[in-house]
Amino acid sequence: MGIRVWILAALASLAATSAGAVTLQATFGGSVSDGVETLTISGGFLYEDSDPTLPTAIAWDDPRISNFVLSLTGGPSAFTFDSGSITNTGLDPAPFNLQTATINAQTCLLASVPGCNPNASGHVITFINGSALYNALGGNNMSGPFSFSVEEVAAVPLPAGLPLFLTGLGAIGAFRLRGNKTRCG
Repeated sequence: MGIRVWILAALASLAATSAGAVTLQATFGGSVSDGVETLTISGGFLYEDSDPTLPTAIAWDDPRISNFVLSLTGGPSAFTFDSGSITNTGLDPAPFNLQTATINAQTCLLASVPGCNPNASGHVITFINGSALYNALGGNNMSGPFSFSVEEVAAVPLPAGLPLFLTGLGAIGAFRLRGNKTRCG
């Protein structure tokens, strides 16, 4: 009886973890330039929740978000915004709208800079209506088009071997029970 209970518990657990859960991959893209230097914007994050209702306002450090990174690469002003470098979000503490795949107007990520001043002496990136404004260490302001997309990650199917394994376990349990009955009777 112990094996049957274990098999039923395993199947119930598998069904519970996949029902209604949502996993999304958010992706950043674009570029910023000051006419001399051009940086490429890339990165994104993974969003996972058991509630299929997508939030309209979520922060970069929400517990349902993992692997948040926004990188600017390709030049001396390159910088990566992630959990180790972001110290504050100015203007809007929950900038990401996962229902419409937009970033709320005038959102900025800051690294060691109070407020949301693009002329400050830190790394500041501000998103305004599909554009990004980036300032590295009080240098020239860089700006350019910015995109934010969200797509659902397909659920990972059960490996083909798992149902076979569970069937084998059930057969072993059945033979064991049958063997116990023939010895007793």
